[in-house]
Amino acid sequence: MPDQTFATMVTTTSYGTWLPGDMRGYVEGGKILPANPSLLDYARQRLAKSPVYFTATVPIRSRKWSGG
Repeated sequence: MPDQTFATMVTTTSYGTWLPGDMRGYVEGGKILPANPSLLDYARQRLAKSPVYFTATVPIRSRKWSGG
C-alpha cells in the first residue's frame, strides 16, 4: 500500500437532486431499487424548497505531480 495519497474523490448530492424514484435508481432500506417515475413525481411535489445545485465558480488549479 502506498505511503502517500495521490488523489481523493468526494461525491455528494444536494437537497432535491436525487429523490426516491430517480431514473438513475435509488436506495431505500439498504437496497438499490430501479427507477419509478410515479414515485419521482410524488417526491418532487413534496419538496419544501427548490432543489440545490452546485456550480463551479472557482477555477481548478493545475498542478504538476512528480511521482518520485
